[in-house]
Amino acid sequence: AAVADAPAGFFPISEISSYHSKWVLRARVTAKGQLRSFNSRNGQAMQVFDCSLLDESGEIRASFFGEMANKYHGMIEQGKVFT
Repeated sequence: AAVADAPAGFFPISEISSYHSKWVLRARVTAKGQLRSFNSRNGQAMQVFDCSLLDESGEIRASFFGEMANKYHGMIEQGKVFT
């Protein structure tokens, strides 16, 4: 039922698993964390932030590391829908 409820072309959050490698989500950002710094195992300084994503089928938490954290932290806004 969740697959049938998903907008055409988008993969439902509830169906994500390690068996699916190519998917596109359309979800609302329900929470967005602060951009934080940490040192990786090799001592390199890195950035990270996370956000919660919600669609009709469920919710998932996404984490962004390194260059992707720097790129998307300023773009992603809580309460908005992204693809």
